[in-house]
Amino acid sequence: MKKLFMLMLIVPLYFTSACSEKHVEQSVITAESTLTTLEVAALQYKNGELGITPKAEVVSEIEALDDDCYKALVAIRADAQNGKAISAVESTAATTALAALQAYLIKNNIIKN
Repeated sequence: MKKLFMLMLIVPLYFTSACSEKHVEQSVITAESTLTTLEVAALQYKNGELGITPKAEVVSEIEALDDDCYKALVAIRADAQNGKAISAVESTAATTALAALQAYLIKNNIIKN
């Protein structure tokens, strides 16, 4: 999970340096990979595969946070597909959403920091 944490630190750097089309594509791939990693851990929790009894309220909050991440990444993916640079607003939204999901998973001992 330390690698996951490092990805969370790297994602904002990719967003802010996304000047070329290739960098934009790499930013999107990095963000989507980070979300996928978080979603796998969340799904394992939801299915009781982590040795932790899932709580309905935790699962509900995870789903809400995941939805925020998804919406933020859809906006960034649309820009990447259209060859546009990622705006600071979109970058902040995606980074904040991913960080919030990660922090919630850490807080509930689903992943480790």
